[in-house]
Amino acid sequence: LPVKKHLDPSLPLPPVPENFVQVINKGGTLKGKALHDAAILLLPNGKRAVLVLMTSTPDNVKTLEIFKRVSKTLYDSLI
Repeated sequence: LPVKKHLDPSLPLPPVPENFVQVINKGGTLKGKALHDAAILLLPNGKRAVLVLMTSTPDNVKTLEIFKRVSKTLYDSLI
């Protein structure tokens, strides 16, 4: 995927185009042991959110379903 670098941290973030959500995401897994995800969401209406989910579980399938529900709930609350 193409990466846009924001070289000057003193400048504000560029606006998010209408009908888009900008997501900055980093996730990781240790198979059968842990699943983690962190994201920054930027919406065109100016709202922003940070979501960090960390688990220690042997069931990554169940954890992914929980992550999906939490992410959707957060997104729905922002739009």
